[in-house]
Amino acid sequence: MSIKKLISACLCIAFLVLCSISVRADVRVNPYGDPIRIRATVYDYTGSRCSNGEYPQEGITLAGKSEWKGKTCIMYACNSDGSIGDVIGIFEFEDTGGYYIRSGKRIDVYRETEQGCNDWIATYGDYVYMQIIDAEG
Repeated sequence: MSIKKLISACLCIAFLVLCSISVRADVRVNPYGDPIRIRATVYDYTGSRCSNGEYPQEGITLAGKSEWKGKTCIMYACNSDGSIGDVIGIFEFEDTGGYYIRSGKRIDVYRETEQGCNDWIATYGDYVYMQIIDAEG
């Protein structure tokens, strides 16, 4: 094998390795920070507007710390072993709640009916992972 072919082969291999490493690194980078595990309670229709002045909407409205209001949340299920599960959905912090919610120790997910609340608890339990994004939903 000639020196030129050997150098070309080595350069091709180096290029492929570098491309592979950069792709893997991009997958691991999370521009919004790591998801955090948090207690998620649920509430249903109260007749009141959210703290943003709008009525809550199922599949969209979350209550949390006032600093989170207007931010988007990607919510993930919490697997039985405590690891991050599948994406539940993308929600928006539109409301605040009681002490534990306002303090950021838990979030409150809006469901239209009591049955919807029961279904949520049966499906997702008491904990979820959330990833807050500084953007509107």
